Amino acid sequence: MSKALQYSLVRYQPHVSRHEVVNIGVVLFAPQGPELHLAPQLHKLTALDPNLPLQQVRDQVESMRQTLILLHESGITPDQATAFLSKGMAGASCMPCGLLDTEGRSLDDLAQELLQDLVLPPARKRAAV
Repeated sequence: MSKALQYSLVRYQPHVSRHEVVNIGVVLFAPQGPELHLAPQLHKLTALDPNLPLQQVRDQVESMRQTLILLHESGITPDQATAFLSKGMAGASCMPCGLLDTEGRSLDDLAQELLQDLVLPPARKRAAV
């Protein structure tokens, strides 16, 4: 029997005035607690702003991870947690939850699939000769 798992995209907005937003990770809301997976490379962010301090981005995401854990421990639902973390200001935020069929896959496999499909830049296709 398949089970559904809630997930959320983690987005980053370097500058509010420019309205540019990049998906940089995913949160899986597992029964034992939320798991935040950040993209291994943040090249899409540096394309928007080559002067963006990436350590600051990573620090904000780590703060988000800790907040998600505290919200989970307080009994807050995934929908409430993402609403809390979806503020329209510069920095990291969460999108509303989606549902994912686990089909017996591990959390790491699901996270990698979501990162590949929704976060990482598409692979360059070779031109037909």
